[in-house]
Amino acid sequence: MRLSPPGVQRLDQARLFEIGVGGSELNVGCLLARLGRRVAWVSRLPVGPLGRIVDGEARRHGVDTRWVRWIENARLGLMFYEPDRSLERAVSFMTASTPAASELGFEDAPWDALVQASACCTFQVSRRRLGRAAGR
Repeated sequence: MRLSPPGVQRLDQARLFEIGVGGSELNVGCLLARLGRRVAWVSRLPVGPLGRIVDGEARRHGVDTRWVRWIENARLGLMFYEPDRSLERAVSFMTASTPAASELGFEDAPWDALVQASACCTFQVSRRRLGRAAGR
């Protein structure tokens, strides 16, 4: 989730933030869905209002979210973004928390559906998660 001050305010001037939803995988999925492709998104979201905002935004663009796993007591990654009119000096800050999606693992994938799919899918899996799956 992206939080940005309205207009071209700086982060330290803002008292209100605009909410945006993103992440490279979801951004690509939304774009493909808007171009008329059938798109499903495999991820993990925290149970609660922040997860529902992300899910709702994906569905609003036509992305099928039935493969999203809802995780109790999980976090959503936050990015604070400070825009700039020229885009040359735009700044972003990511939170240091471990978001639910970073724990996405092999077992989260709907393999039967993926085997039948006609498109290539990619997953971003953290090294920490892979190490645990390999017993390290």
